[in-house]
Amino acid sequence: MCNNQRHGLLVNTGQRLMLRNNVFANNKEYPMHVDGAKVRSIVNWESAQPYNVRTQDWTMIGNVVFSINRSLFTLPNWQHFFDTLYSNDNVWHARKTDKLFGLGREGNLTYLTLKDWRQQIKNDHDSHITMPINLSQPTCQ
Repeated sequence: MCNNQRHGLLVNTGQRLMLRNNVFANNKEYPMHVDGAKVRSIVNWESAQPYNVRTQDWTMIGNVVFSINRSLFTLPNWQHFFDTLYSNDNVWHARKTDKLFGLGREGNLTYLTLKDWRQQIKNDHDSHITMPINLSQPTCQ
C-alpha cells in the first residue's frame, strides 16, 4: 500500500482484520490510520439481523511500515482494540521521529515509541525499527 495521496490504509471500524506481509510506504499521510466510531451498528444483508462491529481482533505480522516525516500508525485509544491485537515480526521505521504510534484523535494525539507501544498492547516483541531496503523499487509496485 504505497504512494497514495492520503493514507496507505484507512479503516473506519474493522473487525477480524489480517495484515500480513504488506508494505506501507511513501504515502502522503499516515501509513496506517484508524478512525470512526467505537462501535458501529450494521444489518446483515442475508439475515436482516442487526450486528455491532467494533475495531478489534486484528493480526499484524511481517509488515514493513515506513514514513519519511510522520508517525506510522494512528488510532483511537481503545483498550478493547489493544486487548485483541496480535502484532509481531513487523518492521517499523519513521525517518524523522522515534514516536511511531499516535493514540487519540487527529489534533490530540499522544505519541508512543516502540517500547511504549509494546507496553500498551502487550506484544510486538519481535518487531524492530530499521531502515527498510529498496522501498521505492520493486516492493512498492
